[in-house]
Amino acid sequence: MYEALSNTFPENTTSSGSLVTKGEGNVLVYPNPSEGFLNIQAFSPFYISIFNASGKRIYQGYSTKDITEINLDQQLPGLYFVWIKDKKGINTKKIILK
Repeated sequence: MYEALSNTFPENTTSSGSLVTKGEGNVLVYPNPSEGFLNIQAFSPFYISIFNASGKRIYQGYSTKDITEINLDQQLPGLYFVWIKDKKGINTKKIILK
């Protein structure tokens, strides 16, 4: 089951996009900057949430794939934060949408 998340940044995540306490840099998010499609590579399975610069969640999901493609081409250009929880910990990454 997908764990309950609020519509704002998870606890221990800063608006600067810094790594959350348990993360070990085990996540790749590319391309960055992006034209609207993101590839997320993490230890599967993993939970993912994407937040805009205001902290509002614009995407939430769960993946069992090693690499997951996410379509964000309907979102406005700007700064976004990707929150990923996998078996190695929790990570946040900053991305730019063109």
